[in-house]
Amino acid sequence: METVLELGGKPVKMWIPAEEFWASGDLITQVQTLSQHPCLSSPVALMPDAHLGMGMPIGGVIGLARAVIPNAVGNDIGCGMLAAQLTCSDLGDDLEMLGRIRHDIKRAIPMGRHWHKERVHDLSTIPVHGGMIVEINRDKAWFQLGTLGGGNHFIEIQVDQYGNNWVMIHSGSRNVGMKVCTEYNKKAQVLNERYFSKVPRSWGLAFLTLDDDEGMEYLEEMDWCLEFAKLNRKAMLDAVMDCINVEVDADVVEEYDVHHNYAAWENHRGKNLLIHRKGATRARDGEVCVIPGNQSAGAHSFVGIGKGNADSFDSCSHGAGRTMGRRQAKRELDYDAELEKMDGVLCDFTHDGLDEAGGAYKDIDEVMARQADLVRPTVTLRGIAVVKA
Repeated sequence: METVLELGGKPVKMWIPAEEFWASGDLITQVQTLSQHPCLSSPVALMPDAHLGMGMPIGGVIGLARAVIPNAVGNDIGCGMLAAQLTCSDLGDDLEMLGRIRHDIKRAIPMGRHWHKERVHDLSTIPVHGGMIVEINRDKAWFQLGTLGGGNHFIEIQVDQYGNNWVMIHSGSRNVGMKVCTEYNKKAQVLNERYFSKVPRSWGLAFLTLDDDEGMEYLEEMDWCLEFAKLNRKAMLDAVMDCINVEVDADVVEEYDVHHNYAAWENHRGKNLLIHRKGATRARDGEVCVIPGNQSAGAHSFVGIGKGNADSFDSCSHGAGRTMGRRQAKRELDYDAELEKMDGVLCDFTHDGLDEAGGAYKDIDEVMARQADLVRPTVTLRGIAVVKA
């Protein structure tokens, strides 16, 4: 449930327990500086999975009237979730078959820093626009379309509470989104210093006004990245279905795709605002939301329906949220204990993967309980096979 804080700027409305927030260290400072940003035209909303990010917390939502903050969208523009219900319900009954499917997916979809060696998928459906950064990186993007990436991106075969199989994919705009964010953040830093902005570079919240060409160009490039990210997830779903259909006949019944790193014009409380969601899912009244958990056996993921909570800007969490950084997880988590949590899930889990272990994340069931006023879960999913870089 919502708690309201005053930290010297705009109000902060958060769905994190107060005791968790006040014990969060650097997150407190980051939220305080964000609330004091001179371009902010709204309160700050923190979803229950919020944790430290670059400039703005992951799991944060803000509204600006005449400016955009590249780091408040994030490096992986258009990162999001695709969840697809399948016509089959027996993929977990034959572990050898499930293992073959998983093996074929790993062969079909490049992961980590790897790309396709040729143009496998069609990028020409996205209009040729978006500005200089997209144009420079467009040729490379052809080979990245239909690739997973690394970090917390994954492909998971799941089963719901009714026994139906699902495919869930978490990925974004790959290298081109990172390039757009990086280059426009640099432009924003230069412009802010030229115009004596009150936002110090150390905040990581350099902004572009929408009265300047650079601000409008960023939005064009961001929109291109959003289209690319959606097409990327769809290309991977098609590849996964090809792998499944080698073993069993299956089709997609329903398919839901949601971004959780983007900015979009919306009207809230009678004001037109450029809403920045960084690691947050839009959850308008009746809108489908996709919220993953973690890869541990027994951990849940959810498909839900938004409740249109005005205080959260019609938003909810984008997942469970981290409890510790990557280096801390590799330093402190016990490999054998985390491996035991994976019992019952087909996966590759090594010491190098401790930064993505279940122990590095919050309890997704607790996160869902905290946002009962934001989203209503309708489908509960359990992973049976995971593919990660």
